[in-house]
Amino acid sequence: MAIVDAGNLFFKKDQLSPGVTTEIASVTADIILNAFNEIGCDAFSPGSQDFALGLDFLLKMEKNANFPFVSANIKDITGNPLFRPYQVVSKGEVSLGFIGLASQFTHPDLLIDDPIESLKGIIDEVANQVDLVVLLFNSEEKDILELHRSELPIDMVYRSKSRKRSNDGGSKAIPVYSAGDRGKYLYDVTVAINDKSLNFIDVTAQENSLQNAIQRLDRMQKSHPEGTDLKVIFKDDPQTLARVTNYERQVDEATYALENAINSFTLTRHELNKTIVDKPKILKIVDEGKLKIAEFAAPQPAVPFVDPHAGHNH
Repeated sequence: MAIVDAGNLFFKKDQLSPGVTTEIASVTADIILNAFNEIGCDAFSPGSQDFALGLDFLLKMEKNANFPFVSANIKDITGNPLFRPYQVVSKGEVSLGFIGLASQFTHPDLLIDDPIESLKGIIDEVANQVDLVVLLFNSEEKDILELHRSELPIDMVYRSKSRKRSNDGGSKAIPVYSAGDRGKYLYDVTVAINDKSLNFIDVTAQENSLQNAIQRLDRMQKSHPEGTDLKVIFKDDPQTLARVTNYERQVDEATYALENAINSFTLTRHELNKTIVDKPKILKIVDEGKLKIAEFAAPQPAVPFVDPHAGHNH
């Protein structure tokens, strides 16, 4: 199992929210870092919000991390890369290449190269080393669209900087997964590789397509005798007939894909609610961090004022 994060991990916005002090924000980030150190992480790709306390702070976080920070297009103000562009991880007999990438944003200490152009510069190097190329992308929607148009050999994308919570990898050639922006879900993608020369099938996407098409056909069938051919019923209604034909085609295509999947992705979403068993060491990290935050948030005792003229006659 590989554990990764696509960015915007430490802070909620590109700049600290009003009322949030540097001390409190720093402690909160430390809680997250220490928890990830305990959990284990194979690769982390910084996003724009991770620089909310500045470059030096994030570099300090990297130094204290037990996991690699990766980015192919985030550089310092002189144009030097700040992090390694990718990380190769082996899990059993499968090798994975995690490439870090961010959509362009403005920061006084950084230069952010065009993400897709940066990706083009290293993709062959990575693809030649691994069985699966995974992009950790802190991305705007326009860059996701550009990525699809590029036809680069990316096998899947984990995306941050999106409020959308994916139900599957989508209908494009490259599956894209986004868990949303509220930290309430953990995405678990199971990968099956049986023939490295073949493409992958997004099992969850095909199952969702199949279920959706069947439900629509069932609703159209509901007011007619069971077993009646919908194409016969709607033979004089070209528009509805076209919908029936389309849904039946979706059923056939999804069924064929599922029955013949050699290499596959399967998505499972885990809601981070009270049913999740808490790890004692993680709880300790959080509790200790909360105590520090409470100390910073507590009102400071008033300093008594002493009148320097008290006791003197004028």
